[in-house]
Amino acid sequence: MAFDNGEHDIAEPYFALGLKLAARAADTPLSGHILRAMAHQALDLGLFSKALELSTASVASQRYQSATPRERALLGVVHSRCLAATGQDKKATKMLLQAEDDLRGAHDGIEEPARTFFFGEASLAHETVVCLGAPQNAKGNVEEACAT
Repeated sequence: MAFDNGEHDIAEPYFALGLKLAARAADTPLSGHILRAMAHQALDLGLFSKALELSTASVASQRYQSATPRERALLGVVHSRCLAATGQDKKATKMLLQAEDDLRGAHDGIEEPARTFFFGEASLAHETVVCLGAPQNAKGNVEEACAT
């Protein structure tokens, strides 16, 4: 909640502790989720290289692969924003398309962790616009990513 309240100095040590505890518990999806939140915080603070490093770790190997579809979409959309923030627009757009596919795979038969309750189609649409920039640029970015 400290992160949501903009209390970044308070949030950082709790993120680090949570990450350490998730790693000790061998909860790779939770580790990915925490790294994703840390990347989001770094984006908010304008620390784009750090954000990309954290988001890359969040989607690495089992953190992404063992997550549920909704959580994979959430990890992917933040990673996409970090890619875009560091000027990697093509990769960002491809990751957005993957996040869309991941979210499409979420359904009532898959038990999602409570921590992902807020992430749905509207959230993905919002993050897509934030990532791609102005809506008038989005179509061209998506078309270019699909062509490669």
